[in-house]
Amino acid sequence: MPEYSAPSWQNLLRGGFAYETAYFAIHPCDRERALKMYYMALVENISLDEIKAYAATYLQSRGVIPEGIEEHLSDVERFYNSIKLPKIKRKVWLITWEYDSEDRPLADRIIAVKSLQVNPARVAEFIEQHYMATQYSTYQKSFFSTRPKLNPYQAVFPNPDSYLQIYCGRNPKIYARIVQNYTVEIKDGKEHLFWEEIDHNMAAQS
Repeated sequence: MPEYSAPSWQNLLRGGFAYETAYFAIHPCDRERALKMYYMALVENISLDEIKAYAATYLQSRGVIPEGIEEHLSDVERFYNSIKLPKIKRKVWLITWEYDSEDRPLADRIIAVKSLQVNPARVAEFIEQHYMATQYSTYQKSFFSTRPKLNPYQAVFPNPDSYLQIYCGRNPKIYARIVQNYTVEIKDGKEHLFWEEIDHNMAAQS
């Protein structure tokens, strides 16, 4: 089996200095690596302070004097703060876990968010595969992968007049539907999430 390891944010941060001690993210190639570092750090919840601490250690190892390190760190912070994460607000396919009795934070229930352009059949296939991947044993996955019609928890469209709602499973179950004003933004390092459910029964009648 061929081995693969994605570059770490630390590696990409060094690349922002051209793997030397160049001005941070000035050359287009260095900037591209710095942007990848930023988004990887975002996903891994790495703070600006952690990024600067690693940068300082790296620059020190390359023989940069303290005054030069401070200048470089100012460049890193300036680059970091120049990236503005947009507020997202749109109509989307929202796919969540639903529980009969257990209350869970909204963010913990979200499985995926998909574009409206995705066909309902593809969404149904996705939630069925996700349910199987997370809820079935290895034997069950193997058995039903070649016998999909025997799978007891297939994706279901509950409303015969609408393809805008899909369920899969029992408890927990997966619920996929189109919602409006799906809004997520980051303020003070925290995610703020909101959406409006649509009455799909009314939508099907209109």
